[in-house]
Amino acid sequence: MNIEIKNWKAIDSKGKTFDFFNYQADSWALLIFFRGKFCGLCRKQLMKINDNIEQFEKLNIKPIAISGDSKLSAAVLHAFLTMQFPNISDEERKIAKLFGAPTEEKDGKKYILPALFLINPQHEIVWAKKGQTFEDVLDFEELIKSLKEQLP
Repeated sequence: MNIEIKNWKAIDSKGKTFDFFNYQADSWALLIFFRGKFCGLCRKQLMKINDNIEQFEKLNIKPIAISGDSKLSAAVLHAFLTMQFPNISDEERKIAKLFGAPTEEKDGKKYILPALFLINPQHEIVWAKKGQTFEDVLDFEELIKSLKEQLP
């Protein structure tokens, strides 16, 4: 796969500028696109990743959550889950578009569907899993297995 990406910046849930390349440094990164703080399946996935953050640290992978939530909703979710990784508000879905993350429109609102992108230290997408529906959240054990298969 190895698709090179461009750097992107956003405002994180703490109101600070988030520079993807600076944050990633020489680590791998896992972009976790999710529908929003209202989504129970999404919160469950984020909690499982947060509860097992040491597995990601051992693999040198930095998780980054991204949703179409407002900055306030992203901040509330980050605090509520005591997330140990960034939660980025992508209200205009610019980051989602940059990566080709799937979206859906429901009741006049647009949502980002679950999607995962593994980025190597050379800033290339080496693996992706894009959901077809809001329920396409990868089981945690399957996620870890898939990630390990991509690492050197």
